[in-house]
Amino acid sequence: MQAKGFVLIGYGLWVAAGGVWRYLEAQSANALGFGATMGALALLGGVLLLKQKRLAGSILSGLAVLFVAGFFAFKSSEDGIDLRVGVTLAFSVLAAAALLWPARGAPQKEGGT
Repeated sequence: MQAKGFVLIGYGLWVAAGGVWRYLEAQSANALGFGATMGALALLGGVLLLKQKRLAGSILSGLAVLFVAGFFAFKSSEDGIDLRVGVTLAFSVLAAAALLWPARGAPQKEGGT
């Protein structure tokens, strides 16, 4: 669970930094607000995961990853992919994989009927 928390904290920092990057690049207050909000959501989710609050941390982080990945996938289909968008999409896939990866020691479902 520690690794998931750190991955999501890193993701949140990247998303927040991406909002600042876009704001400085294009004076987009919307990008700054989106980056700050989604970054804070992912950061809070990561901290909750580190504190063993699995359900709350997974839900908050999952919402942030879903919104960010969805927005940037839609944006890239219209405007193309630049460095910031490409890295954000790649980090979104990494964050989603970390969230979906089973926790070490977590009970696993048995196969069968």
